[in-house]
Amino acid sequence: MQIDNESNPSRTNPDVKHFNQWALTYEQSIMQRLLFGPVHTKILDLLAHEGAKEPPKCILDVGCGTGRFLRAASVRWPQAQLLGVDPAEKMILEAERLNPQATFKVGFAEFLPLPDESADIVVSSLSFHHWEDHQKGILEIARV
Repeated sequence: MQIDNESNPSRTNPDVKHFNQWALTYEQSIMQRLLFGPVHTKILDLLAHEGAKEPPKCILDVGCGTGRFLRAASVRWPQAQLLGVDPAEKMILEAERLNPQATFKVGFAEFLPLPDESADIVVSSLSFHHWEDHQKGILEIARV
């Protein structure tokens, strides 16, 4: 579960520390109803209507938090493999607890711990503003 390198940015990143502290109550936040739920629904609607005509085989959520988006995606595409990446280890622990059928990894958008071309849909609904290097994160998403 840990990122095993000496320069682990999660040790000093204030956003990661904040989300680790918030992990156990994140699902009960009013922001889930007012912001996250509607954003996730809109993304899923856009993917269903404007995306590929074939159901996705693998969906990756970058900055997945507790995996709420992936839970909603699994209702629309129950056969899809679900992957989530988040730098906050405690968010990943909650995501694993709430989504036992999905696979979660600790990691940053700029260093996705996944092989090339491993997903056919990649989303990042509400984490982009937390990334340290937006260009590098976009390049990683394109790689995956």
